[in-house]
Amino acid sequence: MRQLKLAINHNKLISLAMEVEPAIKNLTQNGRRSLIDRFMKSFGLSIRAVTSTNSSQDQIPPAEEEIIIRSFQQDILTTIQDHGIHCNEVFNMDQTSLNFELIPKKTIEQKGSQRVPILTKGGEKKRATIISLINADGQKFKQFIIMKGVFEARIHNALQEYNDEGSHFSAQKKAWTDETQLNSWLENIWWPIAQATLRPKILILDSYPLHQNLRTEFEKFNTIVKFIPKGLTWSLQPLDNLYHKTYKSLAREFFLTNQQRVIEAEEGWRNFLIECAKTIYGQIDRNIVKGSWKMAGLEYPVSNSEFERQDDNMIEIEEGMAMEEQSMIIEEEIALSLDS
Repeated sequence: MRQLKLAINHNKLISLAMEVEPAIKNLTQNGRRSLIDRFMKSFGLSIRAVTSTNSSQDQIPPAEEEIIIRSFQQDILTTIQDHGIHCNEVFNMDQTSLNFELIPKKTIEQKGSQRVPILTKGGEKKRATIISLINADGQKFKQFIIMKGVFEARIHNALQEYNDEGSHFSAQKKAWTDETQLNSWLENIWWPIAQATLRPKILILDSYPLHQNLRTEFEKFNTIVKFIPKGLTWSLQPLDNLYHKTYKSLAREFFLTNQQRVIEAEEGWRNFLIECAKTIYGQIDRNIVKGSWKMAGLEYPVSNSEFERQDDNMIEIEEGMAMEEQSMIIEEEIALSLDS
């Protein structure tokens, strides 16, 4: 059943066991549970949190899944080596939702309590979208935050005063990433970075149809786009592996710290989330970014460090020669001026 990605719990295992061996029905509930626990221990099984869901019945077999993952990782490595791409030229962009109010799954309560309620403020269903960008050198770039509102209307215009070096704000009627928002991200975040160097660079994206539709736009300024195979973002998306998980964890801590704050009206919720997003962005450090690449098996290859240093030395030599040549030209112009 697990090879088919079907859900199983202790009760389901007990039910299946009784089908195989009817005598198990004569055991007490504790006896059945003890039997299942020993069975799971013998075969290295444990109850795990579900990390992803998929409604498709057409699943990739585990063996084939591993081949696809290794193939993608090798493709990135080959592209880096073939084009002499530096670690600060390998990028990953991804989106995640962020609720205004993140309710904790556990809290502290008196022993024996039958009910353990949590007070909410009505913001648990309000959300924004965060578009993040990182590179394999451990750098994070300006986050693009989409909040509920009409693009280039009142709320969108009001949000612009909160733009700074770490955050850029936009608005969409459902706070989703549509073509307009993605084009805005390209114009405000990606293209200025891509334009800064004419060298080839890699941009890793998931296979979201909108990303594929705008492939030509992503590929401007000598960008090589790599789409993560469908269904494997959980493994191959650096931002999915650690960065956004840490982001959500820090957001939950922010809510817990500020849950006694009085928040009134929609504008109050927006200001709360703006403060939350900016605070979290400042807390995410280089180690989290680097760890995200490592967990995806896409960390920059150590074997490329030497050619990168050589390449940097060549650039320094070329710049030095250019400065020396410019100095000689200036000296000649001064000499001619004195002669005349």
